[in-house]
Amino acid sequence: MSSRLILLTAAFCTGQCLLVRETVFGNVRGKISTRVPERQVEEYLGIPYASPTIGHLRFKRPQDPMAWKPSVLETNELPPACPQPYISYIDFHKPGFMNFDEDCLYMNIYVPKVDKVALPVLFFIHGGGKVVGMGAMFDGDILAAHGEIIVITFNYGLNDLGFYADPSNGIKGNNGLMDQVLAMKWVNRNIKYFNGDPSKVTIHGHSAGAMDAALHLLSNLTQ
Repeated sequence: MSSRLILLTAAFCTGQCLLVRETVFGNVRGKISTRVPERQVEEYLGIPYASPTIGHLRFKRPQDPMAWKPSVLETNELPPACPQPYISYIDFHKPGFMNFDEDCLYMNIYVPKVDKVALPVLFFIHGGGKVVGMGAMFDGDILAAHGEIIVITFNYGLNDLGFYADPSNGIKGNNGLMDQVLAMKWVNRNIKYFNGDPSKVTIHGHSAGAMDAALHLLSNLTQ
């Protein structure tokens, strides 16, 4: 009887337990997308790649997130977008989305379920003139399913919270770009746990995000 219970548990667990992935900060649990017929994509939505830039960390360079081991972090809902002045821009791309918070430095990882290892990775930087936008304006599951690649979208600090500078008060500026750098470092350290190849990461951007992608190609911080 006990052996049957073990077998039944294993059979039941196969589909869901595979959704738990490791990171250096702790495990995350995602969900399955089936929007493309006969193709499944694992979605890990709202993985923190930095500590919340609030309180004494506001206007500071981003720092690694606090580890949540041994807990498993539930990552099956889109994270809040960073504060921005024109909510209509988000509503146009993601109708009905109304979740905004300074605690917004999260990424979304879309992993196709394919019989391949060490998949190439597309690291997508959203546009919006560094004033508006969020990573989840564009869903990554469709591209991941058709391209058999891992797609990553993420938020970075916008407007004054991301690009304000005041050297006299120790505010260096361009923290939004440094958010992007930290997100890339997170990917380099962790994407192998999602069946990704850290040596095959393509930086891609839309509008202002495309300009940022070009800047990272020139920066020593992202070589």
